[in-house]
Amino acid sequence: MAASTPNGVFRIGDFGPEENFLTLQDGLSDPGTPVLMLPANGMGEQEWRIEPAGEGACTIANIRTRTFLGYAGDPDFNLPVGGFPEPRRWRLTPADAPGDFVVAVPAAELVLGRSPARVLPPPAALVGSAGGSAGWRFHPVG
Repeated sequence: MAASTPNGVFRIGDFGPEENFLTLQDGLSDPGTPVLMLPANGMGEQEWRIEPAGEGACTIANIRTRTFLGYAGDPDFNLPVGGFPEPRRWRLTPADAPGDFVVAVPAAELVLGRSPARVLPPPAALVGSAGGSAGWRFHPVG
């Protein structure tokens, strides 16, 4: 991982007008539990450990459930993102401001973003890398 890539525990927020955070639904550890975009709540389901995974990639694990941010099967557009027992590799690349990153699927043109589905609360999903608001703000915990 590059020197500027975060390592540690973070709350990961979007760039919306009211910042929402990646939140493991109800703090459940069931495989495929959805990750939703919710306001800050100060709970562990919004805290994620970023760890190096080699070759410039990392894993992202929820500290409350010890499940990994991931998706079922092969990456595809609008595929829901959730918590899974197996680690998935992600590539973090710096965005415009310090502490902001794009979370991408290695070797794919997909990034972590807000699902285009018009449901509330909005779920996280894999979206096209040219899809606009694909950056995330990493807030250190502790």
